[in-house]
Amino acid sequence: MHANEIEVQQLGERLKTAFPNGEWLLILKTFEVTGAADKIQLQESVGQDRNKFTRTFDRFSVSAPGLPPIFQPLGRPVIRSAKQGRPPAVYLLGETGAALLRANGFPDAHLCELREDREFSHALTMLDIHLAATRLNLEIITDRIIRFGDGRLIRPDHQVLLPDGKHLILEVEQDATSETIRRISETLKGKVDFFTSEESREFVPAVHMIVNPSSKQQLRKIFDLWHDVFETLESDGGKSLGFQLHGIALSDFLLQPEFTAKLSSRWHNLSVRDSKPNRVPESQETHSNRRAQKAPPIPLSSAEDLVLLQAYQQAYEEDPRNAHSPDKGFLKVMELIYAATYSYSIVQRVEQPPDESIHLLKVYLEIRPDLRNKLRFAMHHANSRMLWSQNTILHRMQRVIDTFLIHFGWGQSQTLTVESTMDNSGIPAITHGPFYVTASYKTATQEWESNLHKSTALAWVLWALFEYADQIGLGRPDYW
Repeated sequence: MHANEIEVQQLGERLKTAFPNGEWLLILKTFEVTGAADKIQLQESVGQDRNKFTRTFDRFSVSAPGLPPIFQPLGRPVIRSAKQGRPPAVYLLGETGAALLRANGFPDAHLCELREDREFSHALTMLDIHLAATRLNLEIITDRIIRFGDGRLIRPDHQVLLPDGKHLILEVEQDATSETIRRISETLKGKVDFFTSEESREFVPAVHMIVNPSSKQQLRKIFDLWHDVFETLESDGGKSLGFQLHGIALSDFLLQPEFTAKLSSRWHNLSVRDSKPNRVPESQETHSNRRAQKAPPIPLSSAEDLVLLQAYQQAYEEDPRNAHSPDKGFLKVMELIYAATYSYSIVQRVEQPPDESIHLLKVYLEIRPDLRNKLRFAMHHANSRMLWSQNTILHRMQRVIDTFLIHFGWGQSQTLTVESTMDNSGIPAITHGPFYVTASYKTATQEWESNLHKSTALAWVLWALFEYADQIGLGRPDYW
């Protein structure tokens, strides 16, 4: 059931009467920042003591009977290292809550679509920082696009308007591994482009990074990795990147929030060349012993490199944990879903909705909730903040398609290619208006007909993810 405009308006009037001090809207405004909030953050936003807020919160939670939830509990704790003691309950903005926000001046409000614990932790940390700035009466913009140059954009976690009129960029980081080096590099390159643009003149030439690590060791690792990538980019370019990068642990930041261009010594300068950021203090004796015990690396010849890497390759291939291959069986499932309604003689539309195929696809996603959650995220993430065009729609479609294929161990290859396109020359091609999904599965020549069937079925199923999104439990995307 969906709340219509009249029902939302009537609910808003009842809430104004039931909560004359506007506590209900303060709670919803807190949810609007990231879509998720814990109970302590919500209590802080209302400014009531614990017992009074509990009564307020409980009354508000049951004030829309017969309508979708205003908000709903996550149902599991979110562990964050900066928070001591038992984790508070986490709640997510619901459909009716989002509708109330849209009716009260927040047109981009939408129900929370986060799924993973890491996403919730990041969202709650962003809300911590947002509330800290609000307490200091600073204007803060959270999770919004900055456009610059010829169609370029960056999307920092926070922009704070300082008293002198300058804007300051803050980012939240949680982890860093060797696998995230590319993301860090692309993030920093985007900042380099921004800080050389005309639009950056209104910004402090710095990025302040607030880190929510799992341990002190992880904090050091994150600082080191960002420092190394920053230094590498400077070395490769032969000049300064044009901005400073500073980092601090979330726990330290929240003790005394600093939203200023001039930072205290608590921050680590991650942009100083030829030096590592300050570490958790160690005794001089321990540090000296480590230096004495660490021998300089012995240079290897290319022949020795080859032998060493071949040994690593063999060890990797023999480790059963690394054995994986694409799941070819899922193509038979696609054929079953497609053939419930259609024949393979022609890719056609039927006058009535293909109910049998839709039903099987819905059931299939219900028995694979992990896949359904991934598809929902890929399909809806940040939709309300996008400017939709043919190119961005095709890009989002491709992201959903790739999410589906990757789930079964497939990528785009000579064997299997699936694309969103506006070119209907592909065979088979399933269409919605100007948009098409094409699929091509190729194996042995003698299996041409079987491969065409698999291609046709897969193209239809991936197109159906968008065309019948409501019926199969994904929710219709704004751009379709």
